[in-house]
Amino acid sequence: MGDLKPLEVPIEFFLRMAWDPEATPKERIVAYQQRWAEREFGKEHAVEIADIVAKYAKYNTFPKPELVKPDTFSLLNYREAERVAADWTKLVERAELLAPELPANQQDAYYELMLHPVKACANVVLMNIASGRNQLFAQQGRASTNAEAELTRQLFAKDQQLTDFYNHNLAGGKWNHMMDQVHLGYVNWYSPQVNVMPPVSQVDSPSTSDFGVAVEGSVAAWPAPVRLVLPPFDSLNRQRSSIEVFPIGTQPIHFELSADKPWIKLSEGSAFSAGKEDRRIWVDIDWKNAPVGESAGIITVAGAKGAAQVEVSITKASVEDSAAAQGSFAIVAAPLSINAQEAAQNVAVGGVSWERIPDYGPGLSAMTIFPVTADSVPQTASAPHLDYSVYFAKPGDYTVDLVTNPTLDLYPGRALSVAVSIDEQTPQVLSVFTPATVKDETFLGRNYYENARNNSRILHFSQNVSRPGKHTLRITMVDPTVVIEKMVLHRTPLAPSFFGPQAAVPVSDNTY
Repeated sequence: MGDLKPLEVPIEFFLRMAWDPEATPKERIVAYQQRWAEREFGKEHAVEIADIVAKYAKYNTFPKPELVKPDTFSLLNYREAERVAADWTKLVERAELLAPELPANQQDAYYELMLHPVKACANVVLMNIASGRNQLFAQQGRASTNAEAELTRQLFAKDQQLTDFYNHNLAGGKWNHMMDQVHLGYVNWYSPQVNVMPPVSQVDSPSTSDFGVAVEGSVAAWPAPVRLVLPPFDSLNRQRSSIEVFPIGTQPIHFELSADKPWIKLSEGSAFSAGKEDRRIWVDIDWKNAPVGESAGIITVAGAKGAAQVEVSITKASVEDSAAAQGSFAIVAAPLSINAQEAAQNVAVGGVSWERIPDYGPGLSAMTIFPVTADSVPQTASAPHLDYSVYFAKPGDYTVDLVTNPTLDLYPGRALSVAVSIDEQTPQVLSVFTPATVKDETFLGRNYYENARNNSRILHFSQNVSRPGKHTLRITMVDPTVVIEKMVLHRTPLAPSFFGPQAAVPVSDNTY
């Protein structure tokens, strides 16, 4: 029963679907969740409750809570762990804010169906992120390493408190032992004997006012002899980046910031740290006053015992190039990520089309073929396709990573193929299930476990861009049941992370 009680919502859904699948077609999935919330808690808060339930279920798919580790979400690249922590924290705040609005006779049900799963799952993720920061900060020599260790311990204790409340206090102890399942410390399929806190380290900080400097993308930090380089900036995507300055010792730190170019703008924000003395310096570019083309600058963080220098590189498009890129996604120096639903054109053929699955995957939605019983279309010239307008700043060879769901070979004989092309080039067709790969990709195959853990699969396409400028990236159907979440375009290997680069938006009016 401990496996069933927390899953009342999905269990009811699939049983209703099994009983009468036509009553809840794909167009009514969102409405179903709202009808459920209205039935349980009334009409006034049904939309908000339905969205919170959907969001925590969505967040729990990348990956499942028991699979989250301290290094699951990158602390170095794309501010990934920070964004995940912010999403979970906001969801907890929404769930807690709504609780007092409900009548007394709904409080137990609300805690069982909403508040506990949101808070407990968020706590597991935040605990592992704190443990990951602790390990990173120890490598960087931060005095805040110990604050992260303490936060990890507090969240581990909070996990037990949430369990105890559910077992002993909720509904007068009616559901005692329902939350006894061990859920922390998994190393394989078999559950550990007891919950195991993620590992933490302690540092012995000296009684000095020395400080360190770290940048995105690098474990190493000054004052070690390292090169500090910020990710590239470009005027079409308008990135921002950050530097963190932190105490190495126990005394307050003092430093001065300067930039050797007037178009480098510095401002202070909140560090992603439990250490109250850690400081974040935001780096933005004043594009109006930056020179056209590629430029470089230096940010200096100076103190009594020396100075750290941080390298900045930018690419500013000309007015003509900026105008040409309007309305398109742009790839300049950094990789480009595009959510699947952002197609500029969606072409159906013979009643078969790519359609949106709301709130699926890490983005707002995903795209797949309907009807799912459609025939395969080996001739891509006459197949349904999605077109994306992309501005390439440079010609050359590009990798297009197509991130899909981990669909299995449910149609015998079909290879689960999809095609990618740029402009009118011959589409490149890749298949998941070929005679050489089927044993690895199918159920319990070698790659099955990783695909199931990540709830995704990645197909790597190679495409050539012959000239700079605006081009059409086309995703073409070959087989149904491929669910596309996003595309990532890049020329060099991607920095390690779970999700990859954050999704971009089309270039808007940014003339200088």
